[in-house]
Formats: sequence, C-alpha cells, structure tokens
Amino acid sequence: KIDPTNGTVHLSLYEYYRYHGNQDKALSELILAFENSTVDIDTKMQIMLEFFTNSERNEKVKTQAYRLARILIDVHSNEAKSFSMYGDFLSRDGKLKEALQMFKKAATLNSGKFPIWSQIVFLESDLKEFDLLEKDTRAALEVFPTHPTFYFFNGIANIQLQNYDKAIKSLLAGKEMVFDNAQLQAEFYQYLGDAYHAKKEHVKSDESYDKSLEFNRYNPYVLNNYSYYLSQRKEKLALAETMAKEANNQVPDSPSFIDTYAWVLFLKGNFAEAEILLKKAISLSANPNGIILEHFGDVLFKLNKTEEAIISWEKAKETGEASQFIEEKILKKHYIEPTTE
Repeated sequence: KIDPTNGTVHLSLYEYYRYHGNQDKALSELILAFENSTVDIDTKMQIMLEFFTNSERNEKVKTQAYRLARILIDVHSNEAKSFSMYGDFLSRDGKLKEALQMFKKAATLNSGKFPIWSQIVFLESDLKEFDLLEKDTRAALEVFPTHPTFYFFNGIANIQLQNYDKAIKSLLAGKEMVFDNAQLQAEFYQYLGDAYHAKKEHVKSDESYDKSLEFNRYNPYVLNNYSYYLSQRKEKLALAETMAKEANNQVPDSPSFIDTYAWVLFLKGNFAEAEILLKKAISLSANPNGIILEHFGDVLFKLNKTEEAIISWEKAKETGEASQFIEEKILKKHYIEPTTE
C-alpha cells in the first residue's frame, strides 16, 4: 500500500501466491512486475526461461508466456534479450517468419551475440530465404570472422543461388576453421562436392566426396549423390553400386535413393533387379517424379516391354521433369543412350 509501484514486492507476491497454489493471483502480480521497468531484465529472463520449459505442452501457460513476452519487448524495447526471448518462443512454435523478425531486431540492438546470428541463419535456411542468408552470413562474418558456421551457411546460400565460385571460396575458408568436429568437416566437404559438381569439375568433386566419406562414411546424402554422379558419367560403376546400396541401407524407403541404385544396376546390365527397385520407388511416391518414371521406361524397354516403356515415358513427359531425350524416345519407340557429362 505504501509503495504500489515497487516491482520487487510484486515479484515477491508472485512467488508467495505461486507457492500457495493461487495461480491467478500469482500471474497478476507477475504481470505488474513485468510492466515495471525498474525490475531488471535478467530477473525477468530467468522467469521467462521457466515459462519456456513449462509452456511446451501446456496451452494455458503458453498463452501466459506470450503475454509476458510481449510486455517484455514493450518495457525493454532497447534490450536485445527481450526480442531474442520472444524469438525463441516463436521459433519453437513453428512461427519462423515472425521469429526471424524478432532475432533481426535483436541483432540491430546487439550485433555481438553469436546465438542471435546463429538463430538468424538457421531460420533463413529453414525458410529457404537464400538471398537473405547470403547477405546475413556475410554480415555475421564481419563480427565472427573465425566461426565456421557462417562460412558453411554462406556456402549453402551461394550454391542455391548458383554462385558456385563464391560458395567454394566460403567452404574452403570455413573448413579450415573447424576443429574436433568430424561431422561438420564431412558436411563442408559434402557441399564442396556439390559445388564442384555443378561446375563440372568432376575430379575436385570426387575428391571432396571422398574426403567427406573419410569423416563420415555412412552419410546417405553423400553416398547417394556421389553414386548418381558417377553413374551419369558411367565411371567407377562398382563403387557407385556399393555406395548406392549403402545409402539405401541407411534410408530404405527413399524413392530418389532407390532410383539411384536402380539406375546403377541398369548401367551394369542388371535390368531385372532394376525393374523391381523402380516399381518399389514408384509405389512409395504419391506423385512419382519424371526421372524415376523415365528410368522405369528405360528398364522396361531393355526387358523387351516396349509398350509398357512408352506408357512410362509418356507419364514422365507429363511431369515436365524428364530428360531432353524423352520426346525422341516416345517418337522412335526406342531407348536413347544419354550423353555423359
């Protein structure tokens, strides 16, 4: 009664009512404490961390937490912590675009916090905002020039933007910043392999994939892509088969992985097994892509099932995802050998 604006007293009343099980009165006192700018933000952040944990599976507590988070950014609008905390709630609940806005605001208030920049690049990657990701990773590298995370995501962004030289430059620089982290080293070399492949620098691409597999020999993505790229060039087909088989052991029901394995077997002349695999790939796909359907047609043709092959080729053409040879195959009713890269 003497000092109704004393935020510390309201915090004490919050603890008192919470201890005695009066949650409504506890929340009322907590709101008054949060609305008071004299209560330091670090105390409020500790309380918000409790709400973060307790609200994950409790909608009532989650509603309360969001109310408090909004008060926090209103009262402490010049504190990066306020916006990053709100961003944590939004990100956890799948509201990625809104979360990104909060973390970007936090970065403008305090550009020197690694967790804030880390959240920004992870969110932009998840949202596939590659233009933003490329720009913001460069900004982050000005603050953290020796941290591999930002080189890594800059490389990914530039691959997606087809800036392969820039991607390679970032990935080469970033991998030198990695210590005692085999998984991250493997991923750096994985994306270097992708970038070199896009530039048709196959020796460097193969070397990068080999290096990636030295760090993580069971990475299904690398095993599958490396195998498929070798098959496109009709090189090292025994190795391609081994890798494709291992990729399918790791991820047994991926249509694209099954297609890679089937295509390697096709090139080795094992048409019967390739047909079985491609039937499985098609059955696992709600909408089979054109490459799988075209490959299935190729296999059927080699098995002297020409009419069935033409049907599959026509389906592949309808998807708009088939190779440049698809119309010629349909017109000539014959398999066309693809040119190697």
